[in-house]
Amino acid sequence: MIVAALDWRQPPVAPYPASFQDIHYAIRWLKARATELGSRPDLVGSMGNSSGGHQAMLLAMRPFDPRYAALPQPAGSTADATVRCVIMCSPVIDPLGRYRYAKDIEAKGKPYPLAVDELLPCHDAYWRTEAAMDEGAPARALEQGEKTLLPPVLYLQGTEDLAHPRPHLDRFVAAYRKAGGVVDLELFDGEGQGFIMRKPGSPASTRALELIGEFTHKQIR
Repeated sequence: MIVAALDWRQPPVAPYPASFQDIHYAIRWLKARATELGSRPDLVGSMGNSSGGHQAMLLAMRPFDPRYAALPQPAGSTADATVRCVIMCSPVIDPLGRYRYAKDIEAKGKPYPLAVDELLPCHDAYWRTEAAMDEGAPARALEQGEKTLLPPVLYLQGTEDLAHPRPHLDRFVAAYRKAGGVVDLELFDGEGQGFIMRKPGSPASTRALELIGEFTHKQIR
């Protein structure tokens, strides 16, 4: 198994959709070199945490979107940016929903249960407008009947994750399944934001890693 950790442009260098363009390019680059790395181009999946989970999911749904495919093909490549499956760990699955959720928290005054002083400026810098946040919501695309790809999904999140509201998760899962997609949803009781990385070795983190391994071996073979 080959693992590639991707990097991409982000504010203040570049806002949306620059990061999607970079990830799109990276997937094509990996496919072009899969054989020399000892794998196959049809065995590429994607995984992300928080904003990375959102990017992995939306790009998997829109691999042929010309905005995301703006960078030229890597040398010697004719590959596309489709992926076999997606793994999301506490994704920002509804950018506009989370932005308004944070705004509501801010309006109620301190002490904040969430770091909205950091979250809101990051949303503004990356998305710039609420219209862009809405356009970049996977559930919205599905609810409006957009024709997307629907690769199998593993969705992991803690039930006490205040940074990624449960209604946003439920909206996406319902829309994805209604469209015909398969989502394996695993909720971890009592766990908060980023528990997989923040609590390494804990029963919940260990179980999450086991599920990631099982899902990967099931989908990429």
